[in-house]
Amino acid sequence: MTRDINDFMTFARQKNGRIKITQKEGNIYKLLHELGYSKTKLKNKRIYFHRDKMGLTLVSLSSIKDAFKNMLKTKSFINIPANIDSSDILEWYYMKNRIKENGLFDHYLADTLTEDETHKLRLQTDPIYEAQHLLSKFDKWGFSKSVDIAGGFSKNKVPYPLYYKNIGDKKFLVFSYSKFNKNKIDVFDCWIATFENEKHIGNKKSLDMQKIKFSFKLENDFDLISKYVC
Repeated sequence: MTRDINDFMTFARQKNGRIKITQKEGNIYKLLHELGYSKTKLKNKRIYFHRDKMGLTLVSLSSIKDAFKNMLKTKSFINIPANIDSSDILEWYYMKNRIKENGLFDHYLADTLTEDETHKLRLQTDPIYEAQHLLSKFDKWGFSKSVDIAGGFSKNKVPYPLYYKNIGDKKFLVFSYSKFNKNKIDVFDCWIATFENEKHIGNKKSLDMQKIKFSFKLENDFDLISKYVC
């Protein structure tokens, strides 16, 4: 869809012959919001996302800036004055930071999230919330808990918890827990492990181990385990 360039900037030729371009900043941010780009705050942290018919996708501020830049590069605007070349507009864009995190930006890109959208974004941006959500699922799915004293699932100096579910034939769906980045990030690795009996889980190393997924993410990886928990 093409847009009228004059809705987003004005053009004036100066006495020295140069073209002065002035942006209509609010209209640019309004356009970005119409294209699906928005911002919100979760736990006092700025979150940028793109909304379309498929749902929400996390994006960076750079992605938002690139959206407008790419419209200029692909000549998505009409009614550019005859004495102005598209390259002049691009040169103007690159000279300064045209997309700014200011009051106008916040006003036009602010968005209200549904409860479900808030939940999904927190799963992607809040590691503690994500870990708590997965632990609640373990309870719902009837998992049991042990401690990896034998060190069969990790080489941590301090034994970490194991969460497991019997899936038959001496096989268990196991989630091993550990922490990374100076204990700031909770990580769950997913396995199918074989034990002679349930009492051996954590106390002895498994007879056999099959990796399902390192750094398991419930929203992305649920299909890998759905047949064992549904």
